[in-house]
Amino acid sequence: MELKDVNSMDDTAEYLGISTLVLKRLARERKIGFLRIGRKYVFPREVIETYVKGNIVQQSPINPHGLTDRSLRRALMVVVTLQRRARNNA
Repeated sequence: MELKDVNSMDDTAEYLGISTLVLKRLARERKIGFLRIGRKYVFPREVIETYVKGNIVQQSPINPHGLTDRSLRRALMVVVTLQRRARNNA
């Protein structure tokens, strides 16, 4: 979907993949910019693009050891246990 210079609530919600109720809540909470024309909310293209760029979740760092998440948690628990034992014996 291509954005227009000024987009309606329905068009913006469809572009972002959210409902219009969620979009209206984001606007009321000032998490996304908007213009009010009478009772209507409209969203300039720049505002939508800024919102999308500001809410990108970064990829988690790559595990250099090739371990699974479960193996990493287990190894961390071993390290924590050994640290506790060392403190108790000191």
